[in-house]
Amino acid sequence: MQMPGVSIGVNFLLDTLTIRRRASMFFRGNIMKKSILIKLGSVLSACSIFAAGCAVEARGPGGAVAVSTDPGVVYADSAPPPAPYEAVTVAPGPDFVWIGGSWVWGGSHWDWQRGRWAQPPHPGAHWVADHYAYRGGRHTFVRGGWR
Repeated sequence: MQMPGVSIGVNFLLDTLTIRRRASMFFRGNIMKKSILIKLGSVLSACSIFAAGCAVEARGPGGAVAVSTDPGVVYADSAPPPAPYEAVTVAPGPDFVWIGGSWVWGGSHWDWQRGRWAQPPHPGAHWVADHYAYRGGRHTFVRGGWR
């Protein structure tokens, strides 16, 4: 003798297990797709790192811009504006160094980067400021940094 609600309960349980199995297969497929995308992204990132030493020239709204093969060197289409006055604040600690503000080439225009206090990354490190030069008929921006 069969109980009236038992067959409905068994069918419901089987349907639920089937749905869960199919959902599990779906999510495993998505994980594999994500894994492939992550690997592809890693390969593209590595390629872009290796290509970083190449010279690049582009045309933007402000004119031609070329990036040198020297790290931190950018050719701009104009000289930077005069530096605005910048007050040097009190150092936050005895081992901090003042890094003065400078104009940074933004691809089609100069952007002012305010001065700040920073700690040297290791003992004996010194800050070399951003600087500008006129080389080979081009305005050149050279990024500074810790040396």
